Amino acid sequence: MRAAVLSKANQVDIRDFPEPSKTQDNEVIAKVEFVGVCKTDQQLTAAGLDKDCILGHEVVCSLPNQKGHFALNNEISCGKCSYCLEGLTSHCINLQVLGD
Repeated sequence: MRAAVLSKANQVDIRDFPEPSKTQDNEVIAKVEFVGVCKTDQQLTAAGLDKDCILGHEVVCSLPNQKGHFALNNEISCGKCSYCLEGLTSHCINLQVLGD
């Protein structure tokens, strides 16, 4: 699997990574078909970061054994904290963002 990695300001390298594997029964492995580069990625590229960062968080994926494509939400809420239980998943205290 390959990814565009921001290693310092204005330097993006294409790197190879091992294929992911499922760690839990309730997980699936999505194949990334397309990745959009947006203004956020451009700003990160210009500014640089303290650590390497894989660019692109607007993705279109396919699932094994499924037809078609879907848009993957880059914010993953826990579904268990008080905010999630109230339906305010964007305020989740355990929020994970794709690529972090």
